Amino acid sequence: MITAIVYSKDRPLQLDLCLNSIAKNFDQASSVIVIYKATDIYEESYRTLQSERPDVIFILQGGSIFTDTLDVISSTENVFVCFFTDL
Repeated sequence: MITAIVYSKDRPLQLDLCLNSIAKNFDQASSVIVIYKATDIYEESYRTLQSERPDVIFILQGGSIFTDTLDVISSTENVFVCFFTDL
């Protein structure tokens, strides 16, 4: 199967739509991982989204998005990885 990595920054509503689309149209994704960054005004919305989506793994972006991406890729059990943005 395929690991889907979604990048999101300060766009929780668009992320919700993206996750809906992945769930509906991309059944080959066996795991969905969101790497996100949120300023203060969006943190609560991301927490709400996390509670509504227990099947999605949320990772708060650290100092380097590249390092975060490599960590996710190296820890996934799937051979294939695809990338999405919340646009």
